[in-house]
Parts: sequence; structure tokens; C-alpha cells
Amino acid sequence: MQAFSGYDDVKVNNYDYERLNLGGHVVKILEVAINKFSNSDGKEFENLELKIDIAEPDEQAGFYQRKFTEDAKADALKAKWKGYFKVSIPKDDSSDTVKSIFKGFITSIEESNPGYKWTWDETTLAGKIFGGVFGIEEFVSNIDGRTIAMTKCRFARGVEKIAEAKIPKVKLADKTLMDYEEYIEKKKNEEKTTENNSSVEESMFDNADVDSLPF
Repeated sequence: MQAFSGYDDVKVNNYDYERLNLGGHVVKILEVAINKFSNSDGKEFENLELKIDIAEPDEQAGFYQRKFTEDAKADALKAKWKGYFKVSIPKDDSSDTVKSIFKGFITSIEESNPGYKWTWDETTLAGKIFGGVFGIEEFVSNIDGRTIAMTKCRFARGVEKIAEAKIPKVKLADKTLMDYEEYIEKKKNEEKTTENNSSVEESMFDNADVDSLPF
């Protein structure tokens, strides 16, 4: 067998890294920004973009900080924070669904932070906690068109309610939903046609380059 060049310098990837458990977590808002964007028709919208991390007393507190630190050690220039939660900011003519989701988020903040009352000042959200329900969401890569599955904060709840939170349905790239167990079984069947021996649940999530995603 002929040795290839640089063998001694090649890093071994054994997939031995922390993964965020799906379901409920205590989440802390670190920073808040309003993100403005337009759809294909030129209509303008706004999102609340929340930089988040897992908070005490959650057993995975500091998860996103650890991920960022690990990435920065590997390549400081490419390291990016991966914990975000976005909420659409309704307008007067927004649908009842959009308004209900926004009010539900604010209610989860008020329930989770005794004494806090929403005053329509987004800066007051920084430092607050809420219950985040984490699940799988698929995206199509901007770079190569691959479908990527990522663990994301999908819903907000009061922290008192997250202990009973179930893993939500997977949001597929085509915007339809699929039960989590059904999705995993589907992926396992697809994996049988490859030589990848690592389990689906260990290998497919939290590994995407943020630059490849459409947000």
C-alpha cells in the first residue's frame, strides 16, 4: 500500500462531540436584533432575531458557547454562533397566525420571568429566559443544493412547561411536516444504501456550515 502525503497531519473525525438533545431546554436570550427583509414580491417584513444559549439549570447549559469555542479553536475566522431563534414581527395586516405566534412568544417570556411585562421595547428581552422546544428543520444549501437537517429552536414555551415538551415534527425542506420517528426511520433506510456505519441520529444534525444555509 502506498502512503499518501500528509498522513501524519490529518485530523481524525470520530464524531465524538456534544449534540443538543431534542425536546425542551431552558433558553437565555443573549442579544436581540431586528432583521428586515423582502420577499420575492418586494414586500418588506421584519423578524426578531434572538441570539440564544442553553441556560442553567439545564444539563446542557452553555451548549452554543462550547460549540463556538470549539469551532474557533479549529478556525477562528470561520467560527460562527449557531444558536438563534427568529420570530416574525406582525403588522396590522398580518395573518392571525403570525400575530398568535408572536403573542405566544411574548407570553412565554412573561411566564418565565416573574415581574417582567412586555413594553414593545425589544431591547428588554436581552437577558430573559424562556422554554425552547428543539427539533429538526431541513434547509437547502445555498452553496451546493444539498438538503441539510439541523437542530433548531422551533417553539417557545414557558420554562415551567418544557419538561413535558415532546420532540416536534420535523419541518422538511418543502415546508411539510413529518413525525420525528417516521423521519428517522426514513433516513435509516436511506443510510442502508451507503457505507456510513454511524447512526443517523449521531451524524446528521448540527454539522452544517451556517454560510450554506438560506438565512
